[in-house]
Amino acid sequence: MIKYGLTFLLLYFVLLGFAQEPFSVPINQSTGLPSNSVYDIYQDKKGFIWITTEVGLVRYDGLQYKTYSNEKQTSKAGSCIREDDYGRIWYKNFDGYIYYLENEELKILYNSPLPSYTPYGLIKNKLYIIENKQVVIYNLKDLKKDTTLKTKVIVPEDVTDNGKDFFFTSDGIIFKINSYNKLTSTKFSEKISGKFRQIIADDNYIYVTNKYNEDKVVYFYNTDLKFVKKTLINDPKLIRGGSIKSNELWIYTSDGVSIYSTNGILLNSYFREKNISSVLKDRQDNYWFCTTNEGIFFVPSLQTKLFPFLKNTPNKINKTLNGFLIGSNKGEIYSYNSTLTKNKLFYSNSDLAEVYFTYLDPKNNNYFFSSKGSYIIPNLDFKKSVPLEYPIKSITKIDEKHYAFSASGLTALLKIQSKIKENFSVWDTYYAQHKSKNYDLISVIKTNSRDKAISYNSIDQTILFSGNLGTFKTNPLRTKQIKKDGKDFFASNLFSHSVNFYALTSNGNFYRINPKEKFTLLNPLLKISEGSVKMIKQFEDDFFILTNNRLLNFNARSNSVKNININIKTLQIYDLEKDNNYLIVLTEKGIIKLPLFEQQIKKELASLELNYIKVNGEKINFSNAPELSYDQNELVINFSLLNFSDNYQSQLYYQLNNESWQIVPSETSDIRFPSLSTGKYQITFMINDTVSDKKITFTIHPPFWRSWWFILLTVLMIFILGLLYYRYQLNQLNKQIILLKDKMKLEQSLAKSILTSVKSQMNPHFFYNALNTIQAYIFTNDKKNASYYLSKFSKLTRTILEMSEQENVSLEKEIEALNLYLDLEKMRFEGDFQFTFNIENCIDKELIKIPSMLIQPYLENSVKHGLLHKTGQKLLTVSFELKMGKLKVMIDDNGIGRKKAEEINRHKEKNHQSFSTEANQKRLNILNQYSDKKVAIEILDKMDKNHQPDGTTVILYIPIN
Repeated sequence: MIKYGLTFLLLYFVLLGFAQEPFSVPINQSTGLPSNSVYDIYQDKKGFIWITTEVGLVRYDGLQYKTYSNEKQTSKAGSCIREDDYGRIWYKNFDGYIYYLENEELKILYNSPLPSYTPYGLIKNKLYIIENKQVVIYNLKDLKKDTTLKTKVIVPEDVTDNGKDFFFTSDGIIFKINSYNKLTSTKFSEKISGKFRQIIADDNYIYVTNKYNEDKVVYFYNTDLKFVKKTLINDPKLIRGGSIKSNELWIYTSDGVSIYSTNGILLNSYFREKNISSVLKDRQDNYWFCTTNEGIFFVPSLQTKLFPFLKNTPNKINKTLNGFLIGSNKGEIYSYNSTLTKNKLFYSNSDLAEVYFTYLDPKNNNYFFSSKGSYIIPNLDFKKSVPLEYPIKSITKIDEKHYAFSASGLTALLKIQSKIKENFSVWDTYYAQHKSKNYDLISVIKTNSRDKAISYNSIDQTILFSGNLGTFKTNPLRTKQIKKDGKDFFASNLFSHSVNFYALTSNGNFYRINPKEKFTLLNPLLKISEGSVKMIKQFEDDFFILTNNRLLNFNARSNSVKNININIKTLQIYDLEKDNNYLIVLTEKGIIKLPLFEQQIKKELASLELNYIKVNGEKINFSNAPELSYDQNELVINFSLLNFSDNYQSQLYYQLNNESWQIVPSETSDIRFPSLSTGKYQITFMINDTVSDKKITFTIHPPFWRSWWFILLTVLMIFILGLLYYRYQLNQLNKQIILLKDKMKLEQSLAKSILTSVKSQMNPHFFYNALNTIQAYIFTNDKKNASYYLSKFSKLTRTILEMSEQENVSLEKEIEALNLYLDLEKMRFEGDFQFTFNIENCIDKELIKIPSMLIQPYLENSVKHGLLHKTGQKLLTVSFELKMGKLKVMIDDNGIGRKKAEEINRHKEKNHQSFSTEANQKRLNILNQYSDKKVAIEILDKMDKNHQPDGTTVILYIPIN
């Protein structure tokens, strides 16, 4: 409970002379700057920021720092950064050597350094360097000495230029070199105390001061070196340098920056007690205050002021008629005046419990807050404060007497006495019907819920509230639950505008809910991703929407969206309030007051700079739409998004040809395409919703085997080959037809040869001899032999006739026929003829097929020509064995041999030739012609010890069918 006696003990803290420094973002070693010692700063034509530090020359693009050095540098620290017309960046180290950056390489321009550091001049295509008693002018096109002007100056005091003429001072004299290299000079109009002069120039004047400001005067000379006037500058003690910005003289000192008008009036001063070495106003009107020991203070706007908030963190703010009420994370509420320069303690609690909810009705000054308990402060009169048992989470005004609030445990109607007279309303009836028995001020709407958001729409007299059970709509007649797509809807904050409600969900989405309870997601309209809204504050038509990295202004009446450039990380913002054309922002650093739309007009868009493009890891110039081979398809684009006024809000997108826009993560500076297919490409870029004029165009050619000429040639070759193949096939077909015809003829010949062979095996002599022998058995009444051989003869005749109809027969049947034949031939001999069949055990006689009657002619030759004329024992052996996938048939006799048989045949018949042998050989030729497996024959003449004929061996190799 708040003790009313505390109201008389409130302490007044009048902060006169408040240090209203502009709000700044620190850039130092903690944020990535290589060194806190900064001596000069410059922005080039592309927009990059160049900084000279203790570690040398540094380039900054808002995201990354890149340091440049040269192995021959005597020292790296320096100053005087400039850019020439050829895009080279120059600076001079404190040892007096001048360096320039070209093609990402820091090079040295050798010159004769003076005993002390002196800046140089750079005007268009000329470089001015003061050496001992001379000024050397270089031509920047070829970096060669162009002109040397003799002077009596040994060491100048200071050097400057105004973009047209070069100026320097020495021993009370001002020197000028114009664009025609003409040297002129003039003495100071009066004696200036001290030894060290400072000189600044612009298009109209040359400003001369003393480094230690002994005279406390600035002398004005025109560009023709004529004295104009002098003005007093009382403030700085040590002048480090200066510049002209917006017709104001900025003096950089060891005690901050002092700004004077040309009449010598001190207009302002910033960063007192800071050792300022240089100040840059960039193209987006940001200010960069460089220090020699604390890095850089980045100021988005000099109009944006920072007000310290004592020792705690401000987290809740409400605007009153005369100022603001600001709560803290330690249970304090302060009352501030409208300029934020004075405050007094309004409330505190001993437990330091955070002020987590505040609401102010500006019309009647009723103030509600929750900290260690919840309280109503009617008309901001603390003596009349009323405690509430329920911790209020959200509240909305219904009329001058009624408020509705949500809390842990219930949602209720609250009635407060008002000085403003108001007619009877339907909520008076509702309040009377649902009035709580325990609390006079409360009328219950819903209990047993943890509600945290509530809003009232005066047009249809409807209250919308939401909590752990969902979202409900109530009016004086009834309460009902509303759902989105048939599911419970949960809101962390609710608003009302015109006929619509607006809701922020706990998962970061912003919805509009129309009177028909239709939900519309507004994130796409705001061009933000789903789940990215952190906080929303409503000020009449305007909704200020805080996302992960942006602050947006959504006007519900016009349905328009604007970016608010604040240069404050949104995660550091705890609350905000609108004050006319200013926005009051509460952060961990204090209270920031910034102009709302002044920056939107002045700030130019972020600029995109494509630093380099690599193809397969090698840098390639893309200025002329290069044509790449099919295997040059790995692309890396390194870029810088130069937007120092809006570091946390600019978003880069890219589009490949006509595909959808792709977002580039803010923490990267590379866009990668790991494997592009062949074709023509154009990569387009967009910053936020503005398409950049930077485009990348290139072509990846297909491999030669996919090019039109190769495809055409291939098709032509295939056509020619197809034609040749067709003709070849046609010729082959013709040949096959001819071969078929020949085959038919050969088959006819084969049939004839087989028949002839059969006939030859059934020659008349054989039949005559066999029948005579059988007849002799009959005549001698040897019925048994006659019957035996007659049976064999008939069986052989039948077998030969059957086999003559078959092309192939089993080996078993072939051996059976051969056995019958040799039995009949044996009748011709007087018991001295013996024959034997040897068959290898592994041979399956039934499965093996061979050409029919192929072996018989060779047996006949052995009997008829070899054994018939031999005296003594006559032996014939027929062997069968498997050899290399063929049937090896060996016919061996011990006859008289081929040579003696030929002699006998020649005596008997001069033109003798074995008909059966000739027919069988022809048959073999035909068989071999139509088969890949050839029948081979080998004939061996045997000799005895005395080299006399001892028989013949015939070997047949027959393929197995």
